[in-house]
Amino acid sequence: MDNEKLLRNISSLGFSLFETDKRIDVNETIYQTLKSGNLRFLEGFPVILANAIKHPGFDVNALLNICKSEDEKRTLMQFIILSISLYKYFHLKFWWADKMYKKMSDENKEIVNHFLQYLKKDDNFKIMEYTINSAHIKDVFKNYFQYEESNTEKTKSNYEQLSLEFALSHIFSPKQKALFFKKLNGEKMTKTEREYYYRRVKKKIAALANSEVHSLSKKILGY
Repeated sequence: MDNEKLLRNISSLGFSLFETDKRIDVNETIYQTLKSGNLRFLEGFPVILANAIKHPGFDVNALLNICKSEDEKRTLMQFIILSISLYKYFHLKFWWADKMYKKMSDENKEIVNHFLQYLKKDDNFKIMEYTINSAHIKDVFKNYFQYEESNTEKTKSNYEQLSLEFALSHIFSPKQKALFFKKLNGEKMTKTEREYYYRRVKKKIAALANSEVHSLSKKILGY
Protein backbone atom coordinates (compact mmCIF):
# COMPACT_ATOMS: atom_id res chain seq x y z
CA MET A 1 0.00 0.00 0.00
CA ASP A 2 1.56 3.33 -1.06
CA ASN A 3 1.79 6.23 1.38
CA GLU A 4 -0.87 8.29 -0.40
CA LYS A 5 -3.47 5.53 -0.18
CA LEU A 6 -2.41 4.73 3.38
CA LEU A 7 -2.84 8.38 4.35
CA ARG A 8 -6.37 8.39 2.89
CA ASN A 9 -7.25 5.24 4.85
CA ILE A 10 -5.69 6.58 8.04
CA SER A 11 -7.69 9.77 7.60
CA SER A 12 -10.84 7.65 7.71
CA LEU A 13 -9.69 6.34 11.08
CA GLY A 14 -8.29 9.51 12.54
CA PHE A 15 -9.14 12.94 11.31
CA SER A 16 -12.85 12.39 11.94
CA LEU A 17 -12.88 10.83 15.39
CA PHE A 18 -15.73 8.40 16.08
CA GLU A 19 -16.66 8.33 12.39
CA THR A 20 -15.40 5.41 10.30
CA ASP A 21 -15.42 4.50 6.64
CA LYS A 22 -16.87 1.00 6.40
CA ARG A 23 -15.40 0.52 2.92
CA ILE A 24 -11.80 0.24 4.07
CA ASP A 25 -10.09 -2.88 5.44
CA VAL A 26 -9.56 -1.56 8.95
CA ASN A 27 -7.22 -4.33 10.12
CA GLU A 28 -5.03 -4.08 7.01
CA THR A 29 -4.91 -0.28 7.37
CA ILE A 30 -3.68 -0.50 10.96
CA TYR A 31 -1.13 -3.15 9.98
CA GLN A 32 0.16 -0.99 7.10
CA THR A 33 0.36 1.97 9.48
CA LEU A 34 2.67 -0.01 11.75
CA LYS A 35 4.62 -1.46 8.84
CA SER A 36 5.18 1.97 7.28
CA GLY A 37 7.50 3.01 10.11
CA ASN A 38 6.29 6.57 9.54
CA LEU A 39 6.44 8.24 12.97
CA ARG A 40 3.86 10.83 11.92
CA PHE A 41 1.36 8.03 11.28
CA LEU A 42 2.36 6.10 14.40
CA GLU A 43 1.86 9.15 16.61
CA GLY A 44 -1.77 9.11 15.47
CA PHE A 45 -2.22 5.46 16.49
CA PRO A 46 -4.26 6.22 19.67
CA VAL A 47 -6.77 8.18 17.56
CA ILE A 48 -6.77 5.49 14.85
CA LEU A 49 -7.45 2.81 17.48
CA ALA A 50 -10.29 4.85 19.02
CA ASN A 51 -11.93 4.94 15.58
CA ALA A 52 -11.08 1.37 14.63
CA ILE A 53 -12.98 0.01 17.64
CA LYS A 54 -16.15 1.57 16.19
CA HIS A 55 -15.57 -0.18 12.86
CA PRO A 56 -17.51 -3.46 12.44
CA GLY A 57 -14.53 -5.14 10.77
CA PHE A 58 -12.00 -4.44 13.52
CA ASP A 59 -10.62 -7.49 15.32
CA VAL A 60 -7.44 -7.57 17.41
CA ASN A 61 -6.89 -11.29 16.84
CA ALA A 62 -7.29 -10.88 13.09
CA LEU A 63 -4.86 -7.98 13.22
CA LEU A 64 -2.31 -10.06 15.11
CA ASN A 65 -2.69 -12.81 12.51
CA ILE A 66 -1.83 -10.33 9.74
CA CYS A 67 1.49 -9.56 11.44
CA LYS A 68 4.33 -11.39 9.72
CA SER A 69 6.70 -11.72 12.67
CA GLU A 70 6.88 -11.70 16.44
CA ASP A 71 8.51 -8.26 16.27
CA GLU A 72 5.49 -6.90 14.40
CA LYS A 73 3.14 -8.40 16.98
CA ARG A 74 5.18 -6.86 19.81
CA THR A 75 5.14 -3.49 18.04
CA LEU A 76 1.35 -3.70 17.66
CA MET A 77 0.85 -4.56 21.32
CA GLN A 78 3.21 -1.78 22.42
CA PHE A 79 1.20 0.81 20.48
CA ILE A 80 -2.06 -0.55 21.89
CA ILE A 81 -0.52 -0.24 25.36
CA LEU A 82 0.59 3.31 24.53
CA SER A 83 -2.95 4.18 23.41
CA ILE A 84 -4.48 2.90 26.65
CA SER A 85 -1.87 4.84 28.63
CA LEU A 86 -2.78 8.00 26.72
CA TYR A 87 -6.51 7.47 27.33
CA LYS A 88 -5.75 7.10 31.03
CA TYR A 89 -3.67 10.27 30.96
CA PHE A 90 -6.65 12.21 29.53
CA HIS A 91 -9.09 10.39 31.87
CA LEU A 92 -11.00 8.92 28.92
CA LYS A 93 -12.49 5.72 30.31
CA PHE A 94 -13.66 4.00 27.14
CA TRP A 95 -15.32 0.72 28.12
CA TRP A 96 -13.49 -1.21 25.39
CA ALA A 97 -10.12 0.19 26.52
CA ASP A 98 -10.88 -0.90 30.09
CA LYS A 99 -11.79 -4.35 28.76
CA MET A 100 -8.49 -4.57 26.86
CA TYR A 101 -6.60 -3.47 29.96
CA LYS A 102 -8.25 -6.09 32.16
CA LYS A 103 -7.27 -8.85 29.73
CA MET A 104 -3.62 -7.76 29.68
CA SER A 105 -0.89 -9.69 31.43
CA ASP A 106 0.56 -8.20 34.62
CA GLU A 107 3.69 -7.38 32.62
CA ASN A 108 1.77 -5.34 30.05
CA LYS A 109 -0.21 -3.58 32.78
CA GLU A 110 3.11 -2.56 34.30
CA ILE A 111 4.16 -1.15 30.91
CA VAL A 112 0.92 0.87 30.82
CA ASN A 113 1.92 2.41 34.16
CA HIS A 114 5.46 3.10 32.92
CA PHE A 115 4.18 4.83 29.78
CA LEU A 116 1.71 6.81 31.90
CA GLN A 117 4.54 8.10 34.09
CA TYR A 118 6.51 9.16 31.00
CA LEU A 119 3.46 11.01 29.69
CA LYS A 120 2.91 12.78 33.01
CA LYS A 121 6.55 13.93 33.13
CA ASP A 122 6.79 14.78 29.40
CA ASP A 123 9.72 12.36 29.16
CA ASN A 124 10.67 10.67 25.90
CA PHE A 125 10.58 6.87 25.79
CA LYS A 126 11.12 3.99 23.36
CA ILE A 127 8.69 1.66 21.65
CA MET A 128 10.79 -0.89 19.82
CA GLU A 129 13.05 1.23 17.56
CA TYR A 130 10.85 4.36 17.78
CA THR A 131 11.45 7.28 20.13
CA ILE A 132 8.15 8.67 21.39
CA ASN A 133 8.05 12.34 22.33
CA SER A 134 5.51 12.51 25.18
CA ALA A 135 4.68 16.17 24.79
CA HIS A 136 4.25 15.83 21.03
CA ILE A 137 2.06 12.74 21.05
CA LYS A 138 -0.23 14.40 23.62
CA ASP A 139 -0.47 17.46 21.37
CA VAL A 140 -1.22 15.27 18.35
CA PHE A 141 -4.03 13.56 20.28
CA LYS A 142 -5.54 16.86 21.44
CA ASN A 143 -5.24 18.39 17.99
CA TYR A 144 -7.42 15.69 16.47
CA PHE A 145 -10.25 16.83 18.75
CA GLN A 146 -9.60 20.44 17.83
CA TYR A 147 -9.34 19.76 14.11
CA GLU A 148 -11.17 22.37 12.03
CA GLU A 149 -12.64 25.46 13.66
CA SER A 150 -13.79 25.02 17.22
CA ASN A 151 -17.24 26.42 16.48
CA THR A 152 -18.16 23.85 13.79
CA GLU A 153 -20.93 21.38 14.49
CA LYS A 154 -18.53 18.50 13.84
CA THR A 155 -16.07 19.63 16.50
CA LYS A 156 -18.90 20.40 18.88
CA SER A 157 -20.23 16.87 18.39
CA ASN A 158 -16.80 15.37 19.13
CA TYR A 159 -16.50 17.32 22.38
CA GLU A 160 -20.04 16.43 23.38
CA GLN A 161 -19.29 12.73 22.89
CA LEU A 162 -16.09 13.04 24.89
CA SER A 163 -17.91 14.89 27.67
CA LEU A 164 -20.65 12.25 27.75
CA GLU A 165 -18.05 9.45 27.83
CA PHE A 166 -16.22 11.18 30.67
CA ALA A 167 -19.38 11.88 32.71
CA LEU A 168 -20.81 8.38 32.34
CA SER A 169 -17.47 6.87 33.39
CA HIS A 170 -17.93 8.51 36.79
CA ILE A 171 -21.39 7.01 37.23
CA PHE A 172 -21.32 3.60 35.58
CA SER A 173 -18.78 0.79 35.52
CA PRO A 174 -17.54 -0.15 32.01
CA LYS A 175 -19.99 -3.09 31.94
CA GLN A 176 -22.89 -0.89 33.07
CA LYS A 177 -22.00 1.80 30.53
CA ALA A 178 -21.99 -0.78 27.73
CA LEU A 179 -25.50 -1.86 28.74
CA PHE A 180 -26.59 1.78 28.99
CA PHE A 181 -25.66 2.31 25.33
CA LYS A 182 -27.16 -1.03 24.30
CA LYS A 183 -30.49 0.03 25.78
CA LEU A 184 -30.18 3.51 24.29
CA ASN A 185 -29.45 2.11 20.82
CA GLY A 186 -32.16 -0.57 21.04
CA GLU A 187 -29.62 -3.39 20.75
CA LYS A 188 -30.55 -6.91 21.80
CA MET A 189 -29.35 -8.06 25.22
CA THR A 190 -28.76 -11.55 26.49
CA LYS A 191 -30.92 -12.86 29.34
CA THR A 192 -28.06 -12.26 31.79
CA GLU A 193 -27.51 -8.72 30.49
CA ARG A 194 -31.23 -7.89 30.79
CA GLU A 195 -31.35 -9.15 34.38
CA TYR A 196 -28.25 -7.16 35.30
CA TYR A 197 -29.60 -4.07 33.53
CA TYR A 198 -32.90 -4.07 35.46
CA ARG A 199 -31.22 -5.01 38.74
CA ARG A 200 -28.38 -2.46 38.69
CA VAL A 201 -28.27 -0.06 35.74
CA LYS A 202 -31.91 1.02 35.49
CA LYS A 203 -31.89 2.17 39.13
CA LYS A 204 -28.99 4.52 38.44
CA ILE A 205 -30.69 5.85 35.30
CA ALA A 206 -33.89 6.45 37.27
CA ALA A 207 -31.94 8.41 39.88
CA LEU A 208 -30.27 10.50 37.16
CA ALA A 209 -33.66 11.22 35.58
CA ASN A 210 -35.13 12.47 38.86
CA SER A 211 -35.73 16.19 38.36
CA GLU A 212 -35.22 17.05 42.02
CA VAL A 213 -31.87 15.27 42.16
CA HIS A 214 -30.86 17.04 38.94
CA SER A 215 -31.90 20.44 40.31
CA LEU A 216 -30.11 19.95 43.64
CA SER A 217 -26.96 18.72 41.88
CA LYS A 218 -26.87 21.85 39.72
CA LYS A 219 -27.39 24.00 42.81
CA ILE A 220 -24.52 22.33 44.67
CA LEU A 221 -22.21 22.75 41.65
CA GLY A 222 -23.25 26.37 41.19
CA TYR A 223 -24.72 25.91 37.69
